[in-house]
Amino acid sequence: MPPLSQGARNTCSVFVTVGAFEFALSRQQDRAVPLSVEYSNWACNQVIHNTTADRGQFFRDLLAGYEKHGLCRAELMPYETKFQNTQPTAAAKSDAEATRQLGFKVHWIRPWSKESGLS
Repeated sequence: MPPLSQGARNTCSVFVTVGAFEFALSRQQDRAVPLSVEYSNWACNQVIHNTTADRGQFFRDLLAGYEKHGLCRAELMPYETKFQNTQPTAAAKSDAEATRQLGFKVHWIRPWSKESGLS
């Protein structure tokens, strides 16, 4: 899959998180499976109750969004050049639930703390 551009939006953490899920799903299915950055951003915003601003997302909130709402294929909710608080279609939600049911889990190398670095 080619690299994508976030454009002028503050969504780098969303791209990184979705990229990790794309890698895992693509390996499992032995084919490229592009997932929706826009859907992931929406799911995160549902968890943090944000409807008004295109803001950078914390990884923990993105993962909570995935755990609650899943992740759909990119074609079902394409990335927008400007934040519009777009709501997913029923097809996107259904696809996201199917992906969530695959049971992918994130395992942190190091739990978050105020101290940086690894021992």
